[in-house]
Amino acid sequence: MTLRRETIQMKIRGLITLAVFASVLLAQNRGSLAGKVLADDTGKPLAGVMVVTIAGSSIQEGRSSVFRSVTDENGAYFLPGLPPGTYRICVSDAKDYLDPCQWGPETSINVVDTPANLNLRLRKGARLVVRIADPNGLVAGYKKAVEAAASVPGAFTNVTLSDAEGNSKLVPLTHWADNIYEYSLLLPTGHDFTIVVSNRYFSLVDSSNRSIGPQGYSSTVRLSVPKSLNPLLRPMFGFLNTPATAIDFRIVGGIPSGN
Repeated sequence: MTLRRETIQMKIRGLITLAVFASVLLAQNRGSLAGKVLADDTGKPLAGVMVVTIAGSSIQEGRSSVFRSVTDENGAYFLPGLPPGTYRICVSDAKDYLDPCQWGPETSINVVDTPANLNLRLRKGARLVVRIADPNGLVAGYKKAVEAAASVPGAFTNVTLSDAEGNSKLVPLTHWADNIYEYSLLLPTGHDFTIVVSNRYFSLVDSSNRSIGPQGYSSTVRLSVPKSLNPLLRPMFGFLNTPATAIDFRIVGGIPSGN
């Protein structure tokens, strides 16, 4: 019995030694990526930006394919322990600046088992806001009356954006208060986009009091680099970092089907 116990203990020690040895080899075969995130228009560092590396096809299967780092006050980031391979570099939480993975130019880097350095220069975008005003509280009243509707965010409005190549994006709901619902997206400047706004439950009119039919509202927009926000508009757009181009609509009626 004692001999059997000693044999088991020897096997356990051997497995532990093997695991430690494998982890050391793995650490030795990994690289790192460091650099700074800068504003392309000013050259200043951008703090608080999430830098995300997404593994390409050359990364070995079975290993983590996404690594993240947040820039410090100097715009610096550091990503240690990267398995060798090709990575796409994306960002989030960049406030007024565009994610290169969404809007280009895409950035990638080949990481080996030695430290790599890459500085990112982010382009400034312009924010488009679609604002739905509901002065009579019809949306809130419907959500209160119909239990299934209570969990639906926003004003039952669908806002989509497409570019010249036909690529489409859903414009998300980003803010709502006092019966005003705002859908917004940060976009590159100098490009034409087609925006479509529709609401299958409620009747909408635009800022010129024109009725929006069942087919919805469609228009081409091109944003430019915005000027500083007018102080008079700060109460409406104070939650936005970038001065916004707004398209306004108002809910004027309409009885949801099945109500």
